[in-house]
This record gives sequence, structure tokens and C-alpha cells, in this order.
Amino acid sequence: MKKQTLTIITVLMTLALAGAVAWSAWGQPAASIAASPSVESASPTLSRTITVVGKGSVKIQPDMAALNLGVQTMGPTVKEATGEAAETMDAILAALKAAGIADRDIQTSGYNVWADANHGPERLVEQQMTYRVNNNVRVLVRDLDTVGTILDVAIEAGANAIHGVSFGLAEPETLEAEARELAAENALAKAQELAALHDVEVGQVVSISEVLSGGFMMSNFERMDTMMAPAFGAGGVGPITPGELELSMQLQVVYAIE
Repeated sequence: MKKQTLTIITVLMTLALAGAVAWSAWGQPAASIAASPSVESASPTLSRTITVVGKGSVKIQPDMAALNLGVQTMGPTVKEATGEAAETMDAILAALKAAGIADRDIQTSGYNVWADANHGPERLVEQQMTYRVNNNVRVLVRDLDTVGTILDVAIEAGANAIHGVSFGLAEPETLEAEARELAAENALAKAQELAALHDVEVGQVVSISEVLSGGFMMSNFERMDTMMAPAFGAGGVGPITPGELELSMQLQVVYAIE
């Protein structure tokens, strides 16, 4: 009996001691039990890189044109002005399709209606208003030899607003790849030049991103040849020359410094 009692007392004392140790550890603040970071690991590491923008350009001959043309009308009421514009545009569209332009290559590019107040002799606003309508379309011409003919056809059908002719390329992907390759070569040459100036070596590529510039049809056309509106009553538009375009690609490349 005494032995059993002594054993129970020993077990209870052991459990009490273990609980006290656990409570003491649990009650300590986190900072006292976590390993403090070393000063070396906390200090930031400065990146050693060279960043350049490489440019590659390819001269191209355009193979398509975009004509921006339409009709401007005016009338004493909105109904009259819009009705005349609609009738003339129907004639223009019919003439374009008869000349071989596909439906997919004709797109409305703008439609505006606004009112102009008429002024009397004493510059006072009269009640009568004049309503004006602009209805414009963008026409893609895939045969450059017919650009002048298409313009003549549209003008004869009633087009009295010719906003210009722009030239582009229908499928620029192959030329874009060529321009990218030239841009990559240009970027590496720039990086090597900068590295030599500072007595370091160019390392591996860290990142590459393409820089896009604005342009007509294809976003990377750097320069567009544009013909302004022809003179009406001059006996036809005359010859249209597409000239030469330049497709340009830019790459921003980050190199490591060795």
C-alpha cells in the first residue's frame, strides 16, 4: 500500500514539473524564442545590370492602301441632311462594290450630325438652324494599281470629302521577325559598348520586352506615305505613288554584369 501511494505521488510530481516547464516556454515572448536574423542577410543586394533598347528597321514596299472618304451634307432639318447623306453614301458604296471592293474591305469610320446657328446681318442668332452631316468610310484597296480609279469612282458617285490615302502591308509577320532579329543584335552591341566603357563584361539576359510604336494598320510602321485630298474638277485624281515604308521594332533588354 505504501509503495502504491509513493508511486502515485512520484507520477503527480513529474506531471506537475512538466506542466510548469511547458507553461514557462509558452508564456515567453516570440522574440525570445525565435532566432534573430543576421545582419548580413538583412542587408539588400544591389543588382548589377545593363538596360538598353535595341532598334531594328526593315524597308518595305507596301501592298495595300486605305482610303478615307465620305460625304458632307447640310440642310434646314436633320431629316433632310441625313437623308441626303444616306442617299449619297448608298451610291458611293454601290460604286465601290461595282469597282471590285469587297464588303469586308469597307467600314464606317465616322458619322456625325451637328447644328449650326445662322447669324443675321447684326450677328444676332436667328431661329433657323442649319444641320450638317458627315458620313465617312474606310476602304481597303488590295491592288495598288487601282487606287486612283477607286477614288475617281467614289468622287463620281458623290464623295465630296477625301481625307487621305495611307499605305501599309497586309501580312507583316515575316518582316517583323526580321526587324526583331536586327533589334536584338543592336541591343547586344549597345550593351557591349556600355560594358567596355565601364570595364565590365556583359552577362546573361535577365529580361526582354517588346516596345511598340503607333502607326496605321500595323502598329510598328514608323512612317506612312499619305496623299491629301485631290482637287475636285481637275479631270481625275491622277497617279498615286505608294513609295517606300519602314517597319521598325524595338526591344528593351536587360543584361547581367559579370
